Amino acid sequence: MPKVSIVMPTRERPHLLRFALASALDQTFEDVEIVVSDNYSGFQTREVVDSFQTTKIRYVRTDRPLSMPDSWEFALHNASGDFITFLTDDSYLLPDAIYSAVAKSEDSGKKMVAWGLCTYFAWDWLEPERRNCLYISNSSYESYLVRSSDSLRTLFDLGPANRIPRMLNCMIHRVLVEKATQVQGRFFLPPAPDYAGAIGLLQQTEDYVFMDWPLYINGVFPQSIGASQRFSGGKASQDFIAEFRERSDVTGVIGLDIHVPAVIIAQTLETMRGFYPTLLFSVNQRNLICDIVNDLVVHESNGADVSQDWRTLEVYLSGQPSWLQDVAQRQKIRSKLMLVLKRVRRVPFWEYLERLRGIHVFSGDQWGFSNIGECGKFAAETIEKMAQAHPS
Repeated sequence: MPKVSIVMPTRERPHLLRFALASALDQTFEDVEIVVSDNYSGFQTREVVDSFQTTKIRYVRTDRPLSMPDSWEFALHNASGDFITFLTDDSYLLPDAIYSAVAKSEDSGKKMVAWGLCTYFAWDWLEPERRNCLYISNSSYESYLVRSSDSLRTLFDLGPANRIPRMLNCMIHRVLVEKATQVQGRFFLPPAPDYAGAIGLLQQTEDYVFMDWPLYINGVFPQSIGASQRFSGGKASQDFIAEFRERSDVTGVIGLDIHVPAVIIAQTLETMRGFYPTLLFSVNQRNLICDIVNDLVVHESNGADVSQDWRTLEVYLSGQPSWLQDVAQRQKIRSKLMLVLKRVRRVPFWEYLERLRGIHVFSGDQWGFSNIGECGKFAAETIEKMAQAHPS
């Protein structure tokens, strides 16, 4: 049995898979299996896998197209390692990720280790000023324990998810998966499998190790589902929604038929509460409305027709307390103002403004990378230099 399974669900994105797969094979930790789980793609996906010619890769394929949660569940069942991590085909794992996670797990005795990430915007991304750019946020370059209850509170408050173990940024012992599956019937539940997985994992352990430095590149491509959901609700997002046969899978618990990330995440969190009666948190209603309004403003600014969504939200708010209606109005003004201010990125000093927010921006045109694979090699070297320069 291998020590670690790197599980890679993929579907019709062979041009991206080759970079992600190369990053999995470049891990400095040797005792790994790489499970490429093909969600009924065309022959090009298998060709990419076969081109690497290594026994470390195990290829499996579904017998029909599956929704994302079902595809991830299928992929998970094919992992045989003691520890498991997920790597999507639009992302990139830095070389020392698995080695660092295994070392921290052994040193701490913890069954779950999470890590930080950075972001690469593809050359054909929808925002011209971000194309072929790498974003690296400031980090402490230290590891520490995080209480699961604190992360659960952050999740239900719809707060920042950078420290939350969502399978794509963590390595977990399979016993945690098995315990969660016994309670839930399956591990990944719709509509957001990464958030459902996070709740299940956090319910099975009191704390976990977080390595506060980037070991993973989150790729942002027009074909990326999460990026599409946040930017404009484009084709990738629409295809994701269409895969759910029952609309209640996406909107039933929250009662809002609006397909933006805030609703999809909140629906997942509320669904998971049904499996864990002792879970005392509930979705923060104020933050949910603020996030919905912000998502709609962003979609609208990028050319999406969200007129029906605004009407749906208005009807919903009409049955809510007046203070929540006021929150929505103020958030709409604030979000539109922020969009105006963000256009400052289009002038020469936008990079300086990002640095004020603690974000280092590296343009591929300046630093010599043109895809996520080349960016990954640059990122590994750059992050190592940042770590060495960081005061201990």
